[in-house]
Amino acid sequence: MKKILFAGGVLCSLVCIVSCVNNIADDVYSRQDPPQNEKNSSLTVEVLDEDGRTGLIVGALSESLFDEQGTAGNVTESELLLSAPVEGGKAMFEDLMDYYRTTLYFNVFEHSGDELKPVTHLGNQLQYQVVFGDITKTVDLSAEPVETVRKTEITITVASEYSEKNVYFTDEAKSQKLKESIMAGEEVPVDLYLATARAGDEPIVITIDSPKNTGKYFAYIEAPEDEVACLVRETEIGYDTEEVQIDFAKEQPKRIQVTAIYLEGTQEPYTETPLHGKEVYLIAADKWEQVKEHVDKDKGNPETGTYVLKGTIEEGTAVFEVFCTEGQQDYVVYVPKWNTDYYDSYQYKEVSVSADTDEYAVDIKALFTPPGSGEAGITKTVTFTVKINEFPAGWRAMGAIYVVADSENLMEVYNYATSGMGTPPDVPYAQSASIQGYSAPIEETIELEINTSKEIAVFVYCMKGMFEAFAPLVARVNGSEITGNTCEVILSDIEHLY
Repeated sequence: MKKILFAGGVLCSLVCIVSCVNNIADDVYSRQDPPQNEKNSSLTVEVLDEDGRTGLIVGALSESLFDEQGTAGNVTESELLLSAPVEGGKAMFEDLMDYYRTTLYFNVFEHSGDELKPVTHLGNQLQYQVVFGDITKTVDLSAEPVETVRKTEITITVASEYSEKNVYFTDEAKSQKLKESIMAGEEVPVDLYLATARAGDEPIVITIDSPKNTGKYFAYIEAPEDEVACLVRETEIGYDTEEVQIDFAKEQPKRIQVTAIYLEGTQEPYTETPLHGKEVYLIAADKWEQVKEHVDKDKGNPETGTYVLKGTIEEGTAVFEVFCTEGQQDYVVYVPKWNTDYYDSYQYKEVSVSADTDEYAVDIKALFTPPGSGEAGITKTVTFTVKINEFPAGWRAMGAIYVVADSENLMEVYNYATSGMGTPPDVPYAQSASIQGYSAPIEETIELEINTSKEIAVFVYCMKGMFEAFAPLVARVNGSEITGNTCEVILSDIEHLY
């Protein structure tokens, strides 16, 4: 009987335990979260330093209004997710629960016609992730804009003739070394350029960070022509420079038009006869003395490598074409075999070519007096205007300016001028009044009868320091080059005759 009562007690206990567990489960799993309308998310935007502006509104967007350069266009009110007027320095957004945990971008705007113009910038735009609670944020309209990384796009167009040529873009600091590398025919080191590309059918587009300070930038194209090591274009880029256009058009050579005319006859007016079938050379000015010494001494033609171009005069004319892309290039036009079949019988003229001018005229007119023609030259009286623009350092004049009709007699007249005594030499010469001293410029006019077949010498005796050295300033003039009755001579070079 006791066992039955014990089993019954256990059964009752189990029923009670199960009943309690079920009640606890009902309490846990049937509990409800508070309704959503019990939670709140509001935002108050305080707008500082309105500066008396009215009609401002604060608007929200789902992404930043500004790009990485800090620029933005206007928007319309319909584009805003939310907006509220600024009243009493505040804009109220009472319920933002629809945007819970969403990041919104708030800016202050003013009306500009049908659009809204931002008053804020990238530095004071309000970025806010919506949370529970009544939140207050501040926008200070007087805040300085943040410094942004701006970009400059450089577009380089290249003439189709220069396709497949290397193009380099660099700044001023590295430009000279880059150019020297190209001129030397070396591979350009990567640290000397900001960008490089190979020219093709499409323009080259390079993007760089806009510099904080305006500076010079350079684009180079390597070996566009056989005679041109490189072409360069310069541009300025500053922080506000968004786009730059650089063009490499087909480079056009400069034309040197040579006219060569014989003056024939015994007196003016002369008969003018164009040279025909005659050689003509274009020589770099710094090579001219080397060529002149060779032809005067050896009577031979200029050697290969000492001249730039060689041509033939046809019906009195010849044309040389050279490239000059920057600065100035100096040349000598040399016409040999003027009176004889030797190269030391010649006429020449200097010509300077610059990047700014395309056409150059070189006119050579001189008497034709070949040996055995029955006339060694023309005798005439010439007025010489002799100038000394400045004396070489430490030198001064010690007497008159002399013009000697034949430079073969220069030493004879010079010895007389330096001695200051004795019988004047019996040779054709003339002299000015004494011009002793250092003072320059000096200009004297001297008349003398000459023969155009002779070389004329002009000199003034000079001393350096206090009896340190003695020598003349000397100039020589080919008589055949004096086509009229006047001649200007500049004395500038000391010539040691002993």
